[in-house]
Amino acid sequence: IARRFRPGTVIDVGCGRGLLLDGLRKRGWNVIGTELSDEAAEYARDYLHIPMKIGEFHRLDLAPASAHVVIMWQTFEHMREPNAVLKRAHDVLRPGGVAIVSVPNRESWQARFTGPRWHHLDVPHHLHHYGESTLRRMLERQGFRVARAEHFNAEQNPFGWLQSLLN
Repeated sequence: IARRFRPGTVIDVGCGRGLLLDGLRKRGWNVIGTELSDEAAEYARDYLHIPMKIGEFHRLDLAPASAHVVIMWQTFEHMREPNAVLKRAHDVLRPGGVAIVSVPNRESWQARFTGPRWHHLDVPHHLHHYGESTLRRMLERQGFRVARAEHFNAEQNPFGWLQSLLN
C-alpha cells in the first residue's frame, strides 16, 4: 500500500491488533480501524492509539468520500451483510479511491484439491465463501471497477495447503 499509493486516509475494516495501520501511520497515513467490539479493539486503541470505530462497518458513522483506501484483509468472509458492507465501502471512498479485499478463494486449486478438508471452510467463523468470479460480480454491482486480482498470499497459501492436507 505504502509503495503504490500516496499517503491519505485509510480505513481497515476488522483491523484486529492494528499492526497494518500502525505501519501505515508511520509512513504518513491518517488511519482509522474498525472492529465489532471494544474487546477486539483494545490493543489497537489502547496500546497503539489508533482511532477506532466499534460496530458493524456498514452501520458506522463515517463521512462519505472520506477515505483514499478501504482494506478488508481476511475479514470480508466474516461479514453478515456483505452487499451492505461493499456499498458502504464504496460510499466512504473518495473518487479514485481503492478498496483492497482479500478472502480465501473458493475457486482455488487448494479448495478444489482438498474439497471438504479445505482449511478455509472455517464454519461458523466464515459466514460466506467466495470465488473470484462471485466477488468480482459483487464488487461491480456496488460500483467498483476491479483493477487487479492476485491469487498468491505468502502468509495464507503455504499454511492453508499444509493445514488442508493435515485435515
